Amino acid sequence: MERVDKVFYNTSNLTISKQQLADSSTRLDQEKATRILEEKDREIAKLNLRLAQESSRLWKSKFHWKRLNDLVNSTDCLSSLLSHLGQVFQDYQEDVAISSKLPLAPKQEFICRLKNGFPSLTSNDLRICSLLRQNLSTKEVAQNLAIGAESANKARYRIRKKLNLSRKDDLIQFILGY
Repeated sequence: MERVDKVFYNTSNLTISKQQLADSSTRLDQEKATRILEEKDREIAKLNLRLAQESSRLWKSKFHWKRLNDLVNSTDCLSSLLSHLGQVFQDYQEDVAISSKLPLAPKQEFICRLKNGFPSLTSNDLRICSLLRQNLSTKEVAQNLAIGAESANKARYRIRKKLNLSRKDDLIQFILGY
């Protein structure tokens, strides 16, 4: 009888060990998935920043083209400039096409909670909150959205009002903790 008890005891210990192994494996998989999501978030933020810079470059080129068109009547100079503008615009369209294939909001859970908790937030407010959650500075948020730094500051102020935050409450800490 004693031998049967030992065998049963050893088998139950083995089962517990298998369960613990499965739990730790699941935990490691979740941590790995979290790291991958964070890396993808950073890649999306970088791509959005690049798109904003390309957009800015495109608008600057368009402005310069109009100025040159007024100053120069030579077809050679204009055709060269037009081909350059065409290439810039094509590069921009390719970047937009790549961006549209990426997930629009990897942190859907955060955005849904924020939208449900504060229904007065607009889609632009949610986008700014999402960028702030990625620890981007106001200047980086402005570049990412292709707006001025002053506009980004005003948007932050309006978001603070909609979230009912006082002046001493930190907006980024609120967003990170929400």
